[in-house]
Amino acid sequence: TYPDAQIEFTPRLCMHCDNPPCVPVCPTGATYQMEDGTVVVDADKCQSCGACIDECPYGARMLMEETPAYFPEKGASQQEKAMYRRFVIDTTYKCDFCKSLGAEIPACVRTCPADARFFGNIDDKDSEVTKLLKANKTFVISPEFGTKPQIYYIPKKK
Repeated sequence: TYPDAQIEFTPRLCMHCDNPPCVPVCPTGATYQMEDGTVVVDADKCQSCGACIDECPYGARMLMEETPAYFPEKGASQQEKAMYRRFVIDTTYKCDFCKSLGAEIPACVRTCPADARFFGNIDDKDSEVTKLLKANKTFVISPEFGTKPQIYYIPKKK
């Protein structure tokens, strides 16, 4: 309430659900879940049907129709072309924790200026993320969907 109003941001990404509704609806098997639980898209198998986009309750999937450009009338810059080079036009894309780049730690975690993102194995009792989950009150987005999201949020302490 004014004058003590505040704004909070909650980053939204693929929830890498334990029960991902996007996987069983993919007619080609392009969307699948890796052994470690990461949900990924095989661009070579994707036929751009959009079933996974429609089924994702988090809005975390998009169709790459063209290389995005900040100034479409000028076309994609060299930086934009480099940023999006791993995406295949006319396929579905989503966060894959940068596995398609061969990264061990996702770029969003490595580059977060606030050091507010963490990544790790929650099954490893000695990992930093497991310790954070135990030490803090956490929440997941829309647990009522029954997808069992694996992205956890720690509310900002006031």
